[in-house]
Amino acid sequence: MLKIVRADFPLLDKPGKVKKRPAVCLTGPIGRYKQVVVAPITSKVGERVAANVTLDQAESTFGTTGLSKASVIQLHKLISIGEKRLQGQVGILSTEWEKEVKDKLRQLFTL
Repeated sequence: MLKIVRADFPLLDKPGKVKKRPAVCLTGPIGRYKQVVVAPITSKVGERVAANVTLDQAESTFGTTGLSKASVIQLHKLISIGEKRLQGQVGILSTEWEKEVKDKLRQLFTL
């Protein structure tokens, strides 16, 4: 089961600044610094990238995500952040979306 959390993401173009946004946790805490690999989620669904997973409100399992509108998991923007930047769980991905995430990660990394 992949969790959807709120996280403080560092803004690459504004050092020291962060933006709260939802993300999918792809790992648990790793190593001494408890880093977690996450994929950011955006509500800007217009950009078409093959690695994205669209979370459509019309799907019956959308309610489990805890999101308020249709969104996109941006698998091409993976980042490792400290566990302390996670602000708590808001939902989970359905097994169908979790399978799609795993399939697209295999394609993205040619595994």
